[in-house]
Amino acid sequence: MVPPDGEVRSVRPRLLQQILAAHARLSKGQRRAADYLYQNYDEAVFLTAGQIAERIGLSTSTVTRLAGALGYEGFPELQEAFRNLVRAERSTVSRLEEATAGRRGGRDVVAQVFASDLENLRRTHGDVDRDALARAADAIRGARQVYVVGLRSAHAVAVFLHFGLQLTLGTSRLLVPGIGDLPEQTAELDSRDVLVAISFARYTRQTYEVLTQAKGRGARTVVITDKATSPLAQQGDVALVARTDLKSIIESYVAPLSLVNALVTLIASRNPRRSMRRLAELEGRWKEVRLYL
Repeated sequence: MVPPDGEVRSVRPRLLQQILAAHARLSKGQRRAADYLYQNYDEAVFLTAGQIAERIGLSTSTVTRLAGALGYEGFPELQEAFRNLVRAERSTVSRLEEATAGRRGGRDVVAQVFASDLENLRRTHGDVDRDALARAADAIRGARQVYVVGLRSAHAVAVFLHFGLQLTLGTSRLLVPGIGDLPEQTAELDSRDVLVAISFARYTRQTYEVLTQAKGRGARTVVITDKATSPLAQQGDVALVARTDLKSIIESYVAPLSLVNALVTLIASRNPRRSMRRLAELEGRWKEVRLYL
């Protein structure tokens, strides 16, 4: 049920106001569809009308007719309105406003950040698909080459994964952004390889494009993202989900980094001889160059 006025934000985006205003005159099925969209619009923007209908046990036509009842020419137009809403809510300005609203001082902010990180870890641990994690580990350790891509802030997670894979396998190649040469960096990628694509809302377009191109070449694909319904999760052969919720101008990567730790450790444990041999070789090289104090 769409929540009453007292349970929602006092200033609602216009689209959500439209849903509330029309709720009483909608058919029973349309109300169910409206309730779902109201409560899950950040995920629904990536679903088709048919997929939404299947999730809530309605016909596709009921979902599409909801768009007309709300004053839109069709479901694609309604979905685009939701996409605009999500883009606005995900902007760095709006997120900073939300993070600082009602806070009396720095101590409240610090406590909230730590609490959010702990909750992200708890939920990621509880929801992790261990079968998917095992499939990802087996695909990566069996690949000729593992290409790792993550752009903007997600590049930090990509670097960490690449570092771990180089320690255990030595077959990782980090795709480095900056001069627009990702096509050249992936020129040799083929069906013998694995691409690991890392992206979180708002999902960088170039990461998605590299993922779809890798699939087109027959490469196996592993995705690390924040929702099972994200555009990348829908494209990847294996999707690993980690929560990144944080009311700040940046995402929380505590849970994704923990997930990467689990993945790398699992890869090493499934082929311990190879990992030990690789680490022994590296230790010798580090001593030669006096890497550590």
